[in-house]
Amino acid sequence: MKVENKKRLFAIFIILTFALSTIAFVIVGITGRSNFFGNQQQQFKPLEGYVIDGDIDATTEANYVNRGYTFLKFYYNETPPAFIDLLPESLLAENQPQLFVIKIKDQRNYARIINFNTYKEITNLTEDNVIDELCNSLIVIPLECGLRNI
Repeated sequence: MKVENKKRLFAIFIILTFALSTIAFVIVGITGRSNFFGNQQQQFKPLEGYVIDGDIDATTEANYVNRGYTFLKFYYNETPPAFIDLLPESLLAENQPQLFVIKIKDQRNYARIINFNTYKEITNLTEDNVIDELCNSLIVIPLECGLRNI
């Protein structure tokens, strides 16, 4: 076989390999991804508000954390303080809430801040301390946090 024919045959082989791999990639992408995203959407439960009584499931929490939201899980043994309910509306990011407050009945008082950068536990639950810790942990620093430092 001539060298030119070998080169042509090799070029056809490479083009055919690329074409078939592209077709296989598209087929796997269509069938595999649609099932993956379909299952994810079935498990995802949108939250009804930014202040929630009782814990939420881990899948929902992970979905919101991956979208850039922060959770303040406030564990209390008697009655949670009133300022906790106001936090999502007072610590806004571009006029949109970025914080979910989850109030959970427990035997002791403490709080956890959870987002994709932070997992922090707070035991000193004064209003100033909780807001300071949130200001240090939120993804987008709200205007109120900047004004507190002046």
